[in-house]
Amino acid sequence: MATVAAAPHKAAIRAIADAYGSGVVSGIVPDSAHLDNGGYHCSINDLIAHGNGGDYSNTRSEDKAPPVTTTGKTFAAAGDISMSTADMIKFYGRVRPVYNDTSDPRRKYINAINCWDGSGDAVRLNFKTNTVGTASADHKWHNHLDQPRMYIDTARNLVEAEKAARALISVCTGQSKAAWLQQEEAPDVDAAQDKMLKAANARVDGVYSLLPSVTTSWSSQEPEGTQPNVLLTSLNSLHTKLNTLLIEVGKLPETTELMELKTLVSELDDKVEADAAAALLFAQQEAERDALESQVIASLPEDVVAQLAENPDDLAGNLKGLMTEQQWADFQASVAAAV
Repeated sequence: MATVAAAPHKAAIRAIADAYGSGVVSGIVPDSAHLDNGGYHCSINDLIAHGNGGDYSNTRSEDKAPPVTTTGKTFAAAGDISMSTADMIKFYGRVRPVYNDTSDPRRKYINAINCWDGSGDAVRLNFKTNTVGTASADHKWHNHLDQPRMYIDTARNLVEAEKAARALISVCTGQSKAAWLQQEEAPDVDAAQDKMLKAANARVDGVYSLLPSVTTSWSSQEPEGTQPNVLLTSLNSLHTKLNTLLIEVGKLPETTELMELKTLVSELDDKVEADAAAALLFAQQEAERDALESQVIASLPEDVVAQLAENPDDLAGNLKGLMTEQQWADFQASVAAAV
C-alpha cells in the first residue's frame, strides 16, 4: 500500500518550485519519518496502515472518507519545496497577505503553510483555524504546503481538484486576489448570466405565444363588407397589443432571435397603423356621403322621394326623368350647395 501524488497536485508543487530561482521539490509522498508520524504527506490508507488512522490530517470533514473517495484515499495532500533564504522570505511575503485576508476565496483550498520570514522561528499559518503557530526549524529552508484531501481527490471532482491546484499556485506565486477573481470566478458570473438569459428566453417565448392571437385577429378582419367604424376599432385594438409587445421586447437582452421578433412586430404594427388610418379615412368618407345623401334627399320633392323609396334600383338612374325641369334645376342647386 503506497501513497501517490494526484496529477494536479503534483503539477502545482512543481510549478511553485519553478517560480523561484532556487526552488526544488523536496517531497510530496511520505518518507519513513512521515509514515511513522502521520500528516498530509501520507494518504489515508497509509495513515491507517501505519497505525495513524486518528491522525490530525484525517479528522476534519474535508479530510475524511467520505467525501474523499476510495481513489482519493491513496493520495498525498502535501508538498515540500526547498529554497534559499532570499526566496523563503519572498515566498512568505506572498502567502502572508492571503492568510491575513479572510475574504480571499483561495483560502478554501489551503489547510496550512509552514514558512519563514527570515527572522525568528518558522511559522505554521493555519488557514482553517486562522491561527499562527510555530513550525519546526527545518521550515527555515523549506516550505510545507498542505491542502484539504477532498480538493486533492481527482476521482471526487477533477475540475475542482484542478482549481485547487491553481489556487495553491496563485497564492504561492503572488497573484493578486483581484487577478484570481477575474481569472477563476468568471464561470460563476457566466452562470448568473445564463440564468438571466434563460429567464429572458422564457419571456421571449411568452411574447411569441401572443403573436398567433394577434395575427389571427388581424386575418379575421375583412375590409370588404366590414363597417368602417368596427374595422377601425379592431385595428386600434391590434395596434395597442402590438405596442405592448414592443415594450415587452424592449426590456429583453438583444439577441439575433429577439431582433427578428422585434422587426416582425414592428412591421406588423406599421401595417396595422397604416390600415387603421385608411379605415379612419374610409369611415370619414362614409360619414360625409351619408350626410350628403341626407341633404340631397331633403331637397327632393316628396313625390320623387316616395318613388325612390318604392323602387330605388330602377329610379335612381332615371332621377332626372322623375322631375320637372324646374325641379331638376332646384335639385342640382341643392347638391352644389351641399358639396
